[in-house]
Amino acid sequence: MTNKNYLSIYAKSFNWAGFFLPKKTYQKCSSLYDFCRTVDNIADDDGELDIKKKIY
Repeated sequence: MTNKNYLSIYAKSFNWAGFFLPKKTYQKCSSLYDFCRTVDNIADDDGELDIKKKIY
């Protein structure tokens, strides 16, 4: 996976609300969201499976 913070890109409201969470909780939520977003992006990509494995 990449070092992108998908919460700040795709989930702006939750990212903002994250300021009210303990830092450790926010980081765990962010990691889970990043994983789910990456899997969703792979599924939505029109490329072949072999290419998806190499890119991600």
